[in-house]
Amino acid sequence: MIVAFLYYLSSCYINCSNDGSHFALVSALVNDKTTEICNYINYTAKIDYAVKDGKFYSDRLPGNAF
Repeated sequence: MIVAFLYYLSSCYINCSNDGSHFALVSALVNDKTTEICNYINYTAKIDYAVKDGKFYSDRLPGNAF
């Protein structure tokens, strides 16, 4: 029962802006080798992100994202 519930929770892809911010950060790290999430800002629902010098960054810690 617990495994089925965890599978159900994980099958929803991105559930909220927190998940999106994590996904944007991991995508940027893997695909672009940078922490700048400019190309993935839409995953955050334009809520959970930080801006510094005109560049977009996740407001999540990289270790938590993985």
